[in-house]
Amino acid sequence: MLRIITLFWIFALLCVGTFAGVPFICHYGIEDYGSGHTTWRIASYENWTFFANERALLTYDGVSWERHMLNNRSEVRGVAVFPKQHRVYVGGENEYGFFEVGQNGVLQYHCLSDSVDKKFREVGNVWEIYELSGVLYLRCDDYILIMHHKEPFMIESKDKIFASILVDGVIYVATDHGVKMVAGERLLPITGGTVLDHMRINSMFKYKQGMIVTTSNDGMFYYNGRSVTPFPTAADRLLKEGVICCATINGDLVALGTIHNGIVIINLATGEVKNYNEMHGLQNNTVLSISFDALGNLWAGMDYGIDYILLNAPYSHLYGKGLSYGIGYSAQVFQNNLYLGTDRGLFMTPLDHVLQGQNIHLNRIDSPSGPAWFLYSHHDELFCLHDKGIFCVNGTKANKITDVIGAWSCVAQEGTNNRLFVGLYNGICILEKLDGEWRSLGRIKGISESGRYFRQTGKQQLTVYNRNLNLAEIYHLDSSYQTVISHQTVRKVWIDSLSDVPSDLYEMWDASGNIIKLDKQINLIPCSSGFILYKPDVEMPSVRTLIHRMLLTAPRDSVVYRANFTHFKSSPIISFDNNSVRFDFRAVALQVDDGVTYQYRLNDGEWSEPTTSTSKEYSNLLEGTYTFEVRACSGNHFTEPDSITFTILSPWYRTWIANLVYIFLLCCGGFMMYQYARRYMWRKQNLAVELKTKEMKIEIDQLEKDKIDLELKHKNQEIANLIISVARKNETLFALKESIRSVAVKLSKSNTAESKRELLMINNSIESSMEGDELLKRFEEQFDLVNNNFMQRLSQKHPDLSGSERLMCAYLKMNLSTKEIAPLLNISVRGVETMRYRIRKKFNLERDMNLIDYISSFA
Repeated sequence: MLRIITLFWIFALLCVGTFAGVPFICHYGIEDYGSGHTTWRIASYENWTFFANERALLTYDGVSWERHMLNNRSEVRGVAVFPKQHRVYVGGENEYGFFEVGQNGVLQYHCLSDSVDKKFREVGNVWEIYELSGVLYLRCDDYILIMHHKEPFMIESKDKIFASILVDGVIYVATDHGVKMVAGERLLPITGGTVLDHMRINSMFKYKQGMIVTTSNDGMFYYNGRSVTPFPTAADRLLKEGVICCATINGDLVALGTIHNGIVIINLATGEVKNYNEMHGLQNNTVLSISFDALGNLWAGMDYGIDYILLNAPYSHLYGKGLSYGIGYSAQVFQNNLYLGTDRGLFMTPLDHVLQGQNIHLNRIDSPSGPAWFLYSHHDELFCLHDKGIFCVNGTKANKITDVIGAWSCVAQEGTNNRLFVGLYNGICILEKLDGEWRSLGRIKGISESGRYFRQTGKQQLTVYNRNLNLAEIYHLDSSYQTVISHQTVRKVWIDSLSDVPSDLYEMWDASGNIIKLDKQINLIPCSSGFILYKPDVEMPSVRTLIHRMLLTAPRDSVVYRANFTHFKSSPIISFDNNSVRFDFRAVALQVDDGVTYQYRLNDGEWSEPTTSTSKEYSNLLEGTYTFEVRACSGNHFTEPDSITFTILSPWYRTWIANLVYIFLLCCGGFMMYQYARRYMWRKQNLAVELKTKEMKIEIDQLEKDKIDLELKHKNQEIANLIISVARKNETLFALKESIRSVAVKLSKSNTAESKRELLMINNSIESSMEGDELLKRFEEQFDLVNNNFMQRLSQKHPDLSGSERLMCAYLKMNLSTKEIAPLLNISVRGVETMRYRIRKKFNLERDMNLIDYISSFA
């Protein structure tokens, strides 16, 4: 049986391969992901890939890299994705835990080892993590740690553990002494596995009803549950020389990473073997971890960097980058050989080697060095249009056939077998074959531009393309085809006249345009990196647009949404103070052309003009709910838009609480205005009443004043009358006195004593009347009524004043002049002055004190 299997694999190695060329390889280094060189484990889920790197957990979403540290900053050794739990479990050195998607989509770390006893924490490196029936199993260097819900449990291995695998609910571990299985809380050797004892087992993976075990130097083995048998392949020699380090499987495709020879891929269905190493484009030959992704492409963790091998892409390189033959300009199949023209000359390889996927080795054709711009097969001849001229290729040698220098391309003249149009550096010439030899008929008159891209597009019509300007000159020739009779310029794209290669790929590869079909399934495209094999029938993974992040830009950038592997997409609620946001987005594909453009819109508005920018910022958004959409345009196709909905909250002064406050304040304001108006009206009424009362009081006061004034006027009139009466009486008495005196003088002459005595008595009676009359009393009473008891207070203060002196004071109070007072007191003016002097003296007044002011103080 073993011999039959061995013969089968040897035969399979010689069989025709199914995939040709060297796949595209994307390189990532520390300058891309910003972490350590070494990657120990890789886990993929849908479009997301997670890497256990020596410095952090790395995540890649097809757009950008992110790194996440463990608490103790140790190397991340193991990683496992559990989609149902929305968790990514990680293991490091004496630490383990999981990352969970937070509310904003960002991964948040939860350390499990910090919550257990020290003996369950110091377990060394945690390499593999499995989940079985809700129980977590961690494979360490010397232990299997079982994380029960109640209490952890640890199975100690007597031998060092190198690898492990979960197959059909059973965990198998590979040790220094063979493969064992976890049975409850023990490790038991597998049945029939003694052949693996003392072998260095590096990996195990499920295959059919059992599993395949890979060893470092002893090849691969198959375990069916009962016994272990060798599993020979056509790659055994490569694997033993390279030393297997890691392995993974995807369907029938097994990928093995080696220490010395890069990656070996075995198709278990066909037996085909491929080996990719530094010569084919890997960063180095040491592969420490390996994993297929959801697209069937391969991630490889190198000793230095990370590589992504596009196994399922519809395109691949003809040969590895380590075998560079220069820029590819042209290709042609001729006599079962593939001829290739580059900037370094002309090369050839058997076509079968290309179609069968064998390693390609190019043989140089004996021809001048320099660019071989174009290869053209015409009947049984192969022409090489070269910088040095036009050559005819025969086997491994090229012979120059004309003296023309600098030829771009050529095409046969329709309707003839012996004529060729040849595009030159400046114009187009005609070659004609006569008597078995090719000769030049000269340039076509009227065509002077470069003939690199041209075709015959009708009888007596040539179209010359300007690839850069997307223009074409259509020339109409005479019957001899040697002179232009008319021409016109039209807008036309050169690529439209080529095969069915997508324009975005054509531009991304900088293809020359000289595309040929190797068979029905494969096109060969010369380009700046050499030659690309393109299979139109292989479905190209669709380009998708991903909103990578949403950030608040003020006061500083902060992430409110991050795309994540769970596809959880919250609807961020943002305060009005942070109403400036930025969206970062990108087209996600196997390879993204720099010419991809984007369109975006907000709330189903008009799509923006196409732009190559991968971010969009909105500032000072008003409150409300918004939906941001973005789509990519690749070639002539738009991707499905990606969108996110978010809400800008109202500012505090426009919230419903604020509105209630405003209503309350409005009501309070209305009430206060009502109260104010009511109080105003009340005050106005009171003011009117007060004003009316005041007016009435003033009127009453005026009336009283008028009454008092009238009374005062009456009293003053009485006083005046009294004074006048006194004055008249005194005048009368004085006149009478003078008459008596005159009579007395006359009687003195008669010496009548009795008469003199009677006259004297009359005179004394008159003087007594003038001084002590009842009128003085009445005057003082009237004067006191009018002048606030002036006379009474004056008498109290100065009781030594005579009646005349009191009258004098009253007259001074009335502001009467000396001349007016004299007759009232029946004295002379000088007598008045004398009396004033006596009064000042009785008042004891200083010289500088005014007598009238002093008298007025008694009022």
